[in-house]
Amino acid sequence: MSRRVSRNVVMCSGEIMKCKISLIIFLIFSSLVYSQENNSTNSIMKRENMEISKIVIVKKFIEAYNSLKVEKMITLLHPQIEFKNISNGVENTHTKGIEEFRDLANKTLELFKERKQKILSYAEDKDTINVEISYHAIFAKDLPNGINSGDSLDLNGKSKYVFKDGLIILLIDES
Repeated sequence: MSRRVSRNVVMCSGEIMKCKISLIIFLIFSSLVYSQENNSTNSIMKRENMEISKIVIVKKFIEAYNSLKVEKMITLLHPQIEFKNISNGVENTHTKGIEEFRDLANKTLELFKERKQKILSYAEDKDTINVEISYHAIFAKDLPNGINSGDSLDLNGKSKYVFKDGLIILLIDES
């Protein structure tokens, strides 16, 4: 933003003191106007950075998830995190609080050799980011439901991230 100050010539007839007072008033007024413009610009920039930081947080969370780094994921979560997993319209997992989330995340580590979420698209709202994802995973062990070690899972889904105090407070995964 460029600063534009009009350069009016102050004409004084006679007393130098009147010129100094006029010049001081002009300088004070100019600095107040500039300060208000600058504060307004800073507020806009802070709001834009807050919006940007939400998607950055989501990307960091997904990166930690893909890397199987639970503690890195935890650093991005609000202490009152609520997590829900919904598959085919049925809620099959629900945790409340950071300890329940940590326990679930650690238990699922042993299931996968690798897993990867990839953002296909996202939309931001005030405190929410909705993400369309593709998901690929390779199982690390045989499961009772007939899935064998080495089997892969590929699907598309969506995740809803809700923020509070700059951290993820609600995460809903749907597939």
